[in-house]
Amino acid sequence: MQFQQSEGTATLRRFYFAIALTDGSAPATGQTFSGSDLQIIKGGGTSFSNFAGTATEIAGSDGLYVYEFTATELDTLGAIAFKVEKTGVRTLLMQPGEVVGFDPYDAIRLGLTALPNANAEAAGGLFTRGSGAGQINQNANGQVDTRTVSMAADVVTASAIATDAIGSAEIAATGATKIAAAIWDEARSGHTTAGSFGQGVASVQGNVTGSVASVTGAVGSVTGAVGSVTGNVGGNVTGSVGSVAAGGITASSIASAAITSAKFAADAIDSNAIAATGATEVADAVWNTARTGHATAGTFGEGVASVTGAVGSVTGNVGGNVTGSVGSVAASGISASSIATGAITNTKFAAGAIDSAAIASSAFTSAKFATDAISSGALSAGAASKIAAAAMDEAIGGHTTAGTVGELLNLPVGTVLTDAGNTALTFKTNRSETEHNHWKDALLVWRTGALAGQVKKVDVFNEATGFITVKDGFTTTPTAGDTFFLVNK
Repeated sequence: MQFQQSEGTATLRRFYFAIALTDGSAPATGQTFSGSDLQIIKGGGTSFSNFAGTATEIAGSDGLYVYEFTATELDTLGAIAFKVEKTGVRTLLMQPGEVVGFDPYDAIRLGLTALPNANAEAAGGLFTRGSGAGQINQNANGQVDTRTVSMAADVVTASAIATDAIGSAEIAATGATKIAAAIWDEARSGHTTAGSFGQGVASVQGNVTGSVASVTGAVGSVTGAVGSVTGNVGGNVTGSVGSVAAGGITASSIASAAITSAKFAADAIDSNAIAATGATEVADAVWNTARTGHATAGTFGEGVASVTGAVGSVTGNVGGNVTGSVGSVAASGISASSIATGAITNTKFAAGAIDSAAIASSAFTSAKFATDAISSGALSAGAASKIAAAAMDEAIGGHTTAGTVGELLNLPVGTVLTDAGNTALTFKTNRSETEHNHWKDALLVWRTGALAGQVKKVDVFNEATGFITVKDGFTTTPTAGDTFFLVNK
């Protein structure tokens, strides 16, 4: 039998064997073979090693067993042998097959990836000799007739083309058009040899309107009027220009710093010369100018340098003092830096003046208050409720100083764990104290679950298992996840 090396399909790694009792009188049935009962020698090996799996009997087979090799047990090419040796059965030595480097179950190519994975003459398969589909018609030995559909780059070289092989008949109209287009699109700079057509047209740019009898060399200057020029004039124009086409003067036409104040006549820019968008841009520049650079005494800049927002109602901060009354202060308008140290005394508050909405975040620090500044009359009912709620919501764990109420309220808490032995009298918990009967005589008060509020005295605490037994059972068995207090003070 042949096994593919490291076969990936489990069912293809199986082999079968029959085994008899020690005396050979009958088949050995009802057996299971594993560990040292089954041993294997891989190809090239010199000693047995235990199988990784288990051989089991096939139901109703009267002593026929099956074993499924692991992929690792089939990772070495060559013959394999195995031994079955167990008390009560006859020792069996057997060579079930060999491990091969191909797939004996692949009917097309035996799993050899160097061959096409398709039948011969089929799509993707090997060619055969003949004139049918998927075959090569060989007229003579060493010769194969072909029809070239495409060729790789650089296959046809200059030496492969005969002289005058490409004539007018061989060039299609589209080919001629493409060659002409390439000629006219060729850069002039590379074709200026004296006496050539390239030299003749290299300096002509734009359009020439009218006939030119002949031009030899460059035209240094033109004397007299020029009717019209289409294209660009490379040099200077002396005299006046009748008109410039729309968009004719661009940013690149004007040299850097060419326009100076001397270029403008007095009052050249009047209200008509400034478009609405120009006026808006100037106004924006004025209002967006930093105040710090325009505070000369007596100027408008000085007057508005410290004013932010509208004066009808002040938004933001007032740098100096305000003489007179302030109608109202925006929410959180009084910050910590606004209040002088010790400025707030108990005489500054009307009854109920402070409520929870009146205080900005971090506005009041301990340094802002004089001794006994906040009396009972200064706190509104809302502020007192807020203080009381904060006290009641405070975590117990941070307040365990000996002798305080926090220490008294910091009761141990336990949770019921899942266990088949849980009853209404005894149940497993997460308490991990190491002393036996650590919680004996403590009161167990249920916090959550169906038993919430019920109280019993602890009779036994088992430090090894976490089980707690009470002296009298509760009304029902607690549920895993129910929590309780332990009162031992």
